[in-house]
Amino acid sequence: MNEAIPVTELERLQAAGLSPKLLQHAGEGQPFLGFISYRRGDALPLARWLRDRITSFRAPPELKEKIAAIDGQVGGPQNRVFLDLSYQKPNVDFWDEHIAASLCRSRTLLLLQTPSVFEKIDGGEPNWCEREIETFLKFFGDPSRILVVMGPGAPIDRFPAPLERISARWDWIDLRFFSQSPLSRFRYAGQYDPQVAKILAKIFDIADGDLPILNREFVRARARVRRNLAVAAGAAIVGLSGLATWAMIERGRAVAAEQLAIQQRDEAVRQRNAALISQSRYLAKAADDLVAAGTTRGAVALVREALPDHGQGRDRPLVHDAIASAYKAIFANHERGRLPMPEGAAAIATNGVAGRIVIASADKIYIRQGLTTEEERVLQHHFGALARMVLSPDGERLAMIGPGGSVEVRDLQSNTTVASHKGEGAGTRVTFLRDGTRLLVTSATQKILRLIDLASGKEIASRGLSGSNGKAIVSLIEPQADLLAFIDNEELIRLSIDDLTDTARFEIKDADEYAMALSGDKSAIYLAAAKVILAGQFLVLDSKTLTVQRTFGKIIWGAKGMEISPRWNILALRGLGGVDFYDIKDGDRISHVTANFAIAGGQFLGGSTNSDYFGFGSDGAIRRWTPELGTETAAYMSIDGGTIQQLDPLKDGSGFLSISDRPSITNWAYETRNISKDYSTPFVINGMDMKFPLPMETFDFSTSRDEVTATYTGNLVQRWNLRTGAMKIVKQSAPKEPAIGRVTGLPNGISVVSRVSGEIEIYSDAGGTAQPAGALKFEPLKYLGEVGPAQAFLVTTSGAAARLDVSTPSAPNIDPLPGLGQCASGVAIKGIAACLTAEGHMRLLRNSDARIVIDLPPPQGGVQSGYITDDGTRLVVGGNTGRVVIYDVAEGKVLQTLNLPPPKKPDAPGGARAITLARDNIHMAVALSDGALKIYDLNTGAARDIRLYGRNSLPEQMYFSPHSRLLAVVERSNVKVLGIYNVEDGSRIAAISLSNQPSAKLFPLSNGRGFVTVDPAGRIIVHPAFEESDDFIAYLAEEFPDRLTPAQKRFYFIE
Repeated sequence: MNEAIPVTELERLQAAGLSPKLLQHAGEGQPFLGFISYRRGDALPLARWLRDRITSFRAPPELKEKIAAIDGQVGGPQNRVFLDLSYQKPNVDFWDEHIAASLCRSRTLLLLQTPSVFEKIDGGEPNWCEREIETFLKFFGDPSRILVVMGPGAPIDRFPAPLERISARWDWIDLRFFSQSPLSRFRYAGQYDPQVAKILAKIFDIADGDLPILNREFVRARARVRRNLAVAAGAAIVGLSGLATWAMIERGRAVAAEQLAIQQRDEAVRQRNAALISQSRYLAKAADDLVAAGTTRGAVALVREALPDHGQGRDRPLVHDAIASAYKAIFANHERGRLPMPEGAAAIATNGVAGRIVIASADKIYIRQGLTTEEERVLQHHFGALARMVLSPDGERLAMIGPGGSVEVRDLQSNTTVASHKGEGAGTRVTFLRDGTRLLVTSATQKILRLIDLASGKEIASRGLSGSNGKAIVSLIEPQADLLAFIDNEELIRLSIDDLTDTARFEIKDADEYAMALSGDKSAIYLAAAKVILAGQFLVLDSKTLTVQRTFGKIIWGAKGMEISPRWNILALRGLGGVDFYDIKDGDRISHVTANFAIAGGQFLGGSTNSDYFGFGSDGAIRRWTPELGTETAAYMSIDGGTIQQLDPLKDGSGFLSISDRPSITNWAYETRNISKDYSTPFVINGMDMKFPLPMETFDFSTSRDEVTATYTGNLVQRWNLRTGAMKIVKQSAPKEPAIGRVTGLPNGISVVSRVSGEIEIYSDAGGTAQPAGALKFEPLKYLGEVGPAQAFLVTTSGAAARLDVSTPSAPNIDPLPGLGQCASGVAIKGIAACLTAEGHMRLLRNSDARIVIDLPPPQGGVQSGYITDDGTRLVVGGNTGRVVIYDVAEGKVLQTLNLPPPKKPDAPGGARAITLARDNIHMAVALSDGALKIYDLNTGAARDIRLYGRNSLPEQMYFSPHSRLLAVVERSNVKVLGIYNVEDGSRIAAISLSNQPSAKLFPLSNGRGFVTVDPAGRIIVHPAFEESDDFIAYLAEEFPDRLTPAQKRFYFIE
């Protein structure tokens, strides 16, 4: 039996229009898996047959346990579906107590669509099918619970009105061929069974992948029927030979019907997949459009619907376009997150620099310092509903404005009322003056001005403006400059901050729109006087006397608002459809940018060194423009779509907060790379954070442990674990000690440090950070790297090779490796030490037995590129002649030789600039000397061209992911990017800017979930890129949990 409906849910259902009697009976009585909704006039035979098929269905062994458990929830197979003729009770209110109540106790609504479904009953009232659909939707609120079954004569281009209002597209089952003849149904069972299987899959929540199991069960059922026929025929074979012949014919027909059913099933799956692929591509394109508009999180929410997710029940083909769109969205993301809002939040006020943030509900005030809720203060108040709030300059007083315009000023330290005012109706505005000791109250039209002294709480002055010429009054209020300026009836009036009397006036002639801004030094007012037909101009007025100092420029697009850059060199004038930027010194227009939204406000952000302009609108849109170029450099869109009221720059200069009227606060980054994890150590001088990373002197990356061991300015050594994000100090800073030249990390918390003077020091986690666990004197090194669990490979500046053993950290020892010769360069890769001599000899030494396993003479033309796989099993050597040779390191023999294509230009050098071999030893990426990039299949010799991100891009570094499915390439052109490509088809799935990592070195993560770029400037950045689509989909769900609303799903035809 069902449990009683919870009280909160009961209130919702009553509000939806469901009667108390219905809800009473819905909460008790027999539950069902499905409810068959139909019109008796033309669907009764189909309804009876369908109920019999569902209740008599025998579960196949593979699904028996699951189906039995579900049957048990409703009391057995006989209660699988409700059909009103089978369960009709006399002497009851048939709708509320029986039909509707049973409907609300059913998990699925099976609508049998026949022509009469669209007929109205007498009086034009909705028929029972429509009533059942509406009641079901009100009760569950989930359209996905409805399954449409097309019966004989049903139209497939329309649906009942309650469904049409939600979507014009619904999944449906095709039983239009239904026949009342049992013989006909038996003969063509192969057509019926796949459709019944889909209905059963819906009722029992069986995945699409298990549909063949259901179909096989139907085949077995038909086989049992055929066996029974065969037994009967055998018992009476003499007298019933004619029947035997008939049985054989029917058997042939049954086999044919079975084959037809399989073909129809396969065709249905193909058509379904084709439709889903088409929908995924449509959703991916729509997501790309949202990214362009700045709605990154909305784009991810949309593209997630286009990706398979078995955990969420989305069984659909994986489409590359959707994967690429998802990567495009996450790497275009500027949003760091939204600040949590307390329950009932109605208004927000800040100090303008993301310092103090005040949020209020109808009875509480929440005071925060910065972006977290730590040490949040909560104050009670009795002001009631709020429309908006304003914070005093010192952040200690809060002016609250009600929907009707009433004003109350509260002291946030004592939580007491300082002053109250009746206000000037809806839309009342307030401004703190005189360092927060006075309050200016204005009406929405600015025709009424009142000045309140907060010490006494009394009104000390009032003033009226006429606005009689029909034009809106324009104001410029700058509390820090004690400036109150209003344009009223063709005059600019400056008012006294003490008593609102005139202190200066200036007449403006023949202007239709006005905008004003104050210069950075507060000495001048910039006034834009625009005309509808003729061009307007700018006037520069003395801010105290309003005398004209100069005029300049031509105004073409009107004057809606004006801002001046922090450097006072650029003026932004918001007009019709965009923004004009002017050079203040010369008076020339620099550029014009258009906006595809109504710009409600704007400001320059980034401090005195940045002149980028941000415009924002009433739909949550924010755009960033570079005035000097007239180009849009970034788009932002708050996911709630609220009107942006202000932008507050963050103190660290990394981004800003947008505050909307929802209310909401969104934290944005200027750069789009914040989705990548950034690890760095802040550069601090005399206790002051310089806002950029501490530079590295040298570093080492362990591909097996995903660890970076780095030395920093001041001889500080740190180890970063990129799997956990944890940082550990290996060696304390000691600026006066000799500089560190090389460093490497070994397993078990061992680090080796080589100073430029030649001393080698061993640090262990157990031994602490102040002193080394062991040390010895040696020569200065030009290479140091891990070659074994407790060994490091060394190459001195003079070219001598050696091996350092730190099995006992307190007693390290060095073994020379003379067999490698004099090394011009060296490298160590998982048990292999490699040496390239100045003459071009290449020698590889196996660490386990110190034996030379590869000794290659200089190739003709010299070595141009080489690569050792990270497992140490393959060596690839590319010469200047274009010949690439692949060696088996263990055997020292040639495995394969590849001749690269000649350069396109006759005088261009040949060969490969860079080579990398995938771990599968099948795929090899080659960057040719002319800049082309190819991926070779070493099994077939086929080559695939990779189209790089930028024009004339040159690949500098390359790595395959651990399972050889992705290729990451550092590309250099006019910009530097990290391109990530799908190995299977060569398509690019991401292009990540490396603008603040100009000297980045590239490495793959060992878990196949990203690539790492390390820059000596101090940044270690992990870029998410996933070999497994399931990992990527799980990552999206974790990092971008927002989902589409039902209305959004309907808009995109998802439901």
